[in-house]
Amino acid sequence: MLVKSGAGVEMKLPYLIMILLLLLALTVSCAAPTPAPSPPTPAPPTEEKPPEEASPPSPSTIQVNATLDGSPWSGPLQYTLTSSVWPTIQENIVPGSVWNANPGFWKCNYIALGPDGAILDNITPLEWQELTPGGTITFTLNFTTGTGNIQVNATLDGIPWRGLMVCELTSPVWPAYRENIVPGSAWGVKPGVWTCTYLYLGPDGAILDSITPSPTQTLLTGGTITFTLNFTTPPATPITIRIEAIKDAEVREYYPDLNLGSAPEMWVAPWGPHPDSRKHRAFVWFPLASLPAGAQVQSATLYLYHTGCYGRGIHTNAAYRVTDVWEEMIITWRNQPLSAPNSTDDITFDICDRPKWRSWDVTPDIDAIAIETGWVSWVIKHVIEDEHEQATVVYTTKEGGIAPYLEITYLP
Repeated sequence: MLVKSGAGVEMKLPYLIMILLLLLALTVSCAAPTPAPSPPTPAPPTEEKPPEEASPPSPSTIQVNATLDGSPWSGPLQYTLTSSVWPTIQENIVPGSVWNANPGFWKCNYIALGPDGAILDNITPLEWQELTPGGTITFTLNFTTGTGNIQVNATLDGIPWRGLMVCELTSPVWPAYRENIVPGSAWGVKPGVWTCTYLYLGPDGAILDSITPSPTQTLLTGGTITFTLNFTTPPATPITIRIEAIKDAEVREYYPDLNLGSAPEMWVAPWGPHPDSRKHRAFVWFPLASLPAGAQVQSATLYLYHTGCYGRGIHTNAAYRVTDVWEEMIITWRNQPLSAPNSTDDITFDICDRPKWRSWDVTPDIDAIAIETGWVSWVIKHVIEDEHEQATVVYTTKEGGIAPYLEITYLP
């Protein structure tokens, strides 16, 4: 169908309708309000989960085992486990375990039982070990049946001695072992090299001389070694005392009743060439109160101080032990005491070689009798009193200012 417009223009109808519809659509589109944006879609709610529980720590464990001659062993065995963080635990059988033990340092102590006839050699790897949280430590008590014996003896001056004496037995294969009395024995100890060391005590006043047969010996399985500690009594320190004469006097044959106890000199002479010289003798007396009973006299020497002479030449004076009591202010030629027939000692010298101390060895005379009675005395004579020669020796007395003296050396 054709449509004529007022202008005379012909239009086709289908095209007209399409234009109208397009205009209508544009009009509606402009008049309609803009729709609000859609709200966001909420996320689905999250399901809350309960907090996870912490897993419990692993328990700490102590394991105790035993071996016999290197092989595992089980049976009754008393031991304790001690620690500063836990009370002491005692167990009576191995193998054994302690669960949930507190961490810290633990020690294993052997008490008793174990393999019959065996001895504890050691505890491995250590007697003290540290237990960590959740960890495990193992103590292994190692026993051995190969044992031997040790005997300890003592002697004093070669004679067996018994009593208190402390020595130490040591070995690389065994803890130190002490003996406190002898004779003593250590039974069932591990074979190996053993050394005996003396510590203290033993015989009073004695000193250790040696350890025989040797201070170090090897103990074999099933064997016995013996250490003998040999003590000796040391020699006492010698004591020397000097005792001055409390009596000294001369007697003269030519004046048989003359007492010269207060004279400053004493003469010793033979008969001599003149009738008035004759024989002269000198007496000395010493107290022995300062010498203890039982003293062992080692030496005794009599000293007189030689100051003058009459005559000349080499002559001999001898000391004779006096056996009777005499008094200084009473003694004379006539009442002089008896003396031994033989001299204790004699000395030969130049009688004009003076002043000089002359000495005689009188050790044999300081015997038990002299010590018991408390005195000793000698008379000094010319060895040949009938000799017709001028040979007078002059000695001083205590009244003359230089007293005779006796020197004794002894052991108490």
